[in-house]
Amino acid sequence: MLRRLALLTTLLLFSLGAQAAVSFVAFSTAHSASGTTQTPAEPTGTAENDLVLLFCTHLEQDGNWLATGFTELDEQLGAASHESSLHWVVRGGSAPSYTCNYSGGTAGRIRATAVTFRGMCVSDPFRVTYSSGSHYASHLNDGALTAAEDIGVVDSGDWVVIFTSIFEDGVFTAGAPTSYTMRVDEAGGDRTAQIASISIDSTRTENPGAWTHSGVTGTADSIDYSVAIRLTCPSSGNLLRIRRT
Repeated sequence: MLRRLALLTTLLLFSLGAQAAVSFVAFSTAHSASGTTQTPAEPTGTAENDLVLLFCTHLEQDGNWLATGFTELDEQLGAASHESSLHWVVRGGSAPSYTCNYSGGTAGRIRATAVTFRGMCVSDPFRVTYSSGSHYASHLNDGALTAAEDIGVVDSGDWVVIFTSIFEDGVFTAGAPTSYTMRVDEAGGDRTAQIASISIDSTRTENPGAWTHSGVTGTADSIDYSVAIRLTCPSSGNLLRIRRT
């Protein structure tokens, strides 16, 4: 009886979309001093049912981002002509194209970064609803690199992932906000990409705080996005009935 009860409990948890934990897998990035497309390699170890986020940034404001095979989460024209977008896909049995295509735009400084996470709810991977600019911030001449707006209410086991890109000539370093773990730190060159994450330990409204940096002047321009990855899927309301035997 105990064995059957354990089996039914396992099936019950599975039916509710329970997962063990969200985890970071890997990232890949590609950039150019002048271009309209960039294609990073698939992040090492990416597998079926992983969540891949594709972060595209460009120094122009006359085009639109396209990422074939991905769904656009947000696209924004930010400070000092930052044109950026964030796209996502739950990977299928084969790899998608990881190309950020700045369609119809002028060639300029461009970077594309793909980052992979595992263990989230496959059918509904995001905790909050996204609309244009809802979890985005743009900073002109702001060397403080303030992080994006708070993400809203998140639950225990969720991951909040924050993205920033900075435009300024020179090489510098960046640091993640307090309690966040830096996952990507591609600084200097044509465009930067910094991505950090935190595992949420209780139900709360998450406010990421500020990035730190060195070697950046007070005139640096930056853009930021925040994403909340859901651990457990919403309940379908179809609970299994456990019968005593």
